[in-house]
Amino acid sequence: MTRPIPRYLLPHSATHKYGTPTEDDTGARAWPSSRTLSHVRFEPTSRLGMTKDNQQIQLSAIMFFDCRNSGPRGVSFAIGDQIIRTGGATYTVVGGTEPLFDAGRAHHWEVELC
Repeated sequence: MTRPIPRYLLPHSATHKYGTPTEDDTGARAWPSSRTLSHVRFEPTSRLGMTKDNQQIQLSAIMFFDCRNSGPRGVSFAIGDQIIRTGGATYTVVGGTEPLFDAGRAHHWEVELC
């Protein structure tokens, strides 16, 4: 069994906005729910990803969320969710919405962002 990602490798925090967003007359989106993510890691990337419509997209970053050392526990991610890095950029989840498993247990998420 693989060990959890150590906390010293998870130095970032973010806000996760999720649920079905609503738009006002100006086109601004409002999210019904949000939560603070702690002990995550953002890694910039320039690799190409695929959307559910089989379109190629350029990824901006990958967010690592450890199932043991990141918080809160029990989080899940969906395509279209918004991730706002504390003191930084705003991203949209475009992939990596399933956790990676080790020995039948969820180990961590590698959430693809653009």
